[in-house]
Amino acid sequence: MTDPTDDLREQLQKTLGASYTLEHELGGGGMSRVFVAEETTLGRRVVVKVLPPEMSGLVSVERFRREVQLAARLQHPHIVPLLSAGESGGLLYYTMPLVGGETLRARLSRDGALPLPVAIRIFRDVTKALAHAHRHAIVHRDIKPENVLLGEDDDALVADFGVAKALAAATAIAPSGPHDGGGLTSVGVAVGTPAYMAPEQAMADPQTDHRADLYALGVVAYEMIAGSHPFAGRTLQAIVAAHATEVPESLVRRRPSVSAELAALVMRLLEKHAADRPQSAGDVLQALDVVATPVASADSRSNPAGPARRFRHRTVTLAVDGLVAVASLAVYAVWRGPVDTTRAATSVGGVRDAPVAETRPSVAVLPFANTSGDSANEPFSDGLTDDLIGALGKVGGLRVAGRTSAFALKGKGLGVRAAAETLGVAHVLEGSVRRAGDRFRVTATLVSAADGGVLWTNTYDRVLKDVFAVQEEIARAIVDSLRVKLAVAGENPRLVKVPTANLAAYDLYLKGQYFLNGRSSRVDLLQALSYFEQATTRDPTYARAYAAMSSAHAYLAILAFGNPHQEFARAKAAALKALELDSALAEAHSALAHMLFAYEWNWEAAEREFRLAITLDPANPTTRYRFALCLQGQGRFDEALSELRQALATDPLDGGSRNVMGRVLINARQPERAIPYLLDAIKFGQRLDLSYQNLGHAYLMMGKHPEAIDALRRAAELSGVRDSAHLAYAYATVGQRSSAERIVRDLIESGRLRDLPPFHIAMAYAGLGEVDEAFRWLERGFEQRGSFMDGVKVTPAFEPLHGDPRWSRLLQRMGLKS
Repeated sequence: MTDPTDDLREQLQKTLGASYTLEHELGGGGMSRVFVAEETTLGRRVVVKVLPPEMSGLVSVERFRREVQLAARLQHPHIVPLLSAGESGGLLYYTMPLVGGETLRARLSRDGALPLPVAIRIFRDVTKALAHAHRHAIVHRDIKPENVLLGEDDDALVADFGVAKALAAATAIAPSGPHDGGGLTSVGVAVGTPAYMAPEQAMADPQTDHRADLYALGVVAYEMIAGSHPFAGRTLQAIVAAHATEVPESLVRRRPSVSAELAALVMRLLEKHAADRPQSAGDVLQALDVVATPVASADSRSNPAGPARRFRHRTVTLAVDGLVAVASLAVYAVWRGPVDTTRAATSVGGVRDAPVAETRPSVAVLPFANTSGDSANEPFSDGLTDDLIGALGKVGGLRVAGRTSAFALKGKGLGVRAAAETLGVAHVLEGSVRRAGDRFRVTATLVSAADGGVLWTNTYDRVLKDVFAVQEEIARAIVDSLRVKLAVAGENPRLVKVPTANLAAYDLYLKGQYFLNGRSSRVDLLQALSYFEQATTRDPTYARAYAAMSSAHAYLAILAFGNPHQEFARAKAAALKALELDSALAEAHSALAHMLFAYEWNWEAAEREFRLAITLDPANPTTRYRFALCLQGQGRFDEALSELRQALATDPLDGGSRNVMGRVLINARQPERAIPYLLDAIKFGQRLDLSYQNLGHAYLMMGKHPEAIDALRRAAELSGVRDSAHLAYAYATVGQRSSAERIVRDLIESGRLRDLPPFHIAMAYAGLGEVDEAFRWLERGFEQRGSFMDGVKVTPAFEPLHGDPRWSRLLQRMGLKS
């Protein structure tokens, strides 16, 4: 059998031609391949780095080459220059000089904390490299010890400048927002290495700039001085959360011999908000000039540099000891979760993307059958399914069908192949749960949809306290069977996090989730809240129960089942309590973000929380469609559509996401594109009132008046008071004024205004042309923080009000630009 390494070497040599002679392979940084070659015309040895093959289909070769050429203009004593870039049979590569020395990562792994004079020298050299690059408008995006090479006198060189930027710019994904020129960052994929990312970079904030490099510089400096990463020993998810929410332990406490000035500088670099950090690498250099360090301290004597220097006479390259920038990007893209495979149009201009083939293994966890003969055990069997979906959804190399889609098939009697085709996956996990007293029995089977073959099966007969261990064993078996490589930090990281040690609390939480997932009525939500409150009484440290409680309170407000001021205040308190208990809990960040935009209209803070929630749990479609509503409320339609496409890639049968997709497209004045999504939502039978409501507005915008009236009449029949106001708006729009006035009059006189958001009455009056009344009801909606007010800016019904000074004042008070 031919060695694939030889094939690659031969292919690469053929492409490089006589200009280079390949010598040997050094190894790879993660998924990259690294070769030493001689550049024959100049007689010098270089490194050729070959990018992962899976990147070739995503990257524009010409644009990548142009971006590398721009970065190659950097000429500085502390920067390893890029020499060239090209493509070989679908493989991207770039070249750089072969530099003697070892990486900072190798030095830290061997020696731990560095002598302070050495640490400051490396700190200064890396800062000089950043200052030079930033002056030329080039941001590194992946500063870390693996990318810092040490010479014999502890001088430092920084490698791979511009590679992460080149990949981001050349990636064939259309831009999704006004702040980014395209590439991965524009669709919410963070470029870099999670352990060294600034909070804004990890959350793929399109405003991320050179100050993210300064944050990473601070992490590296902290590691050199303290001897370990500020958040060492945690999973990648927990590290990302810590970067956003935790202040690292004081450097002076970690190493008492460090000067207060140096410690303060490093901690300033680690500020959560970019505006609170030094604003340029030049500022950092000035601060370093006045840092006082001990010339000969106990710690420097106990950690002599001599042996390290003798060891460093070996010739290595930066890529041998760690991931190159592109490998970090690829690993993080795998870790972060699913990519949209439906790829509906990325622009509200109507341009559609070509389909993208999904290469990762995929699985659907079908609802485990409750074979106990007791419906009271249904929440337990559903909860086991939910927990497995959640655990597997965080495995980056695996695409997992979302909960809503999986549960849409519950009781439908579909075979494995039909279920797999419906959900767009290659494998199906099915099983049963039988619970009796303090014991339960789980049978689980993983089946290949292609041929019906059983890849793995097992039966677990355990006591209830082993429920999380069983979930872990099943999740591990799936990952192993599908040969998915875990791209997470730490040795043998857990896939299933134990949420509580109190099984009674866990049982109550599952019952609450059972009713929260239904949330078809006020009774369902109050029942869910009752169970969550009981769960937190049993275990006051149960973070997930508090997060679920927050969502339940928010839905009571949004669905007009409760007073928004009271319910959102309770939602915020519960979310903050959850985060106090577990700062890395994605659903708590999502719940807090939901409240921040829907009630407080704090758009910037909400976006930070949403991006952090997505970073921690990329496969959660609920977070993405909530975020889409937040984005569309600001008029950022392309970004909203990107989030919804990713939600639907995970959860293709989710009528809620399709409903939101329809609403966003209507508000983007693209009603013809909204209709297929809304018809699908109706077919799925989820929230039919909202589906018909949105469908009616789409038809109305297209001038299909009979269809619009019919759809909104059906919405009114399903929802009663709320959608009757939409029907009134439609009647007013088509010229049936008396019908519109009669509906509005009946609504106001009905005594049921408590159940009707003022937003809807305002819409009806806007349709009637009664501007003062429309503003009076919008003001009422503002004061009440009523439902749907977060979408007021983009709602087409209010266009007649835009020229009124009261309109711009209203938007300004809501933190929106007119």
